[in-house]
Amino acid sequence: MWERVKEGDPISPFLFVVVMEALSCLIDKAGEVGVFSGIELPNDGPVLSHLFFVDDTLIIGIWNVENATNVVRILRCFYACSGLKINLGKSNLYGLGG
Repeated sequence: MWERVKEGDPISPFLFVVVMEALSCLIDKAGEVGVFSGIELPNDGPVLSHLFFVDDTLIIGIWNVENATNVVRILRCFYACSGLKINLGKSNLYGLGG
């Protein structure tokens, strides 16, 4: 009855946007309740916590164990809700500052 959406399917970009909106909401909610801290931009700028590109996601936050642990929790929740697994072979974790 249900067919899987294949790469190149015309509806794929729309589905990506819908699913990434859900991840965006999870990250925003985590920031609102204080379990994830993004980076505050200078001169009273906004808090930057994530950016989405065509097929990439950049999650940006304060470099500490609690933040990193909660990002993992957010991604696990995202996987449980969407069925989309994070490809760890294509993922990187970078720490800046100190």
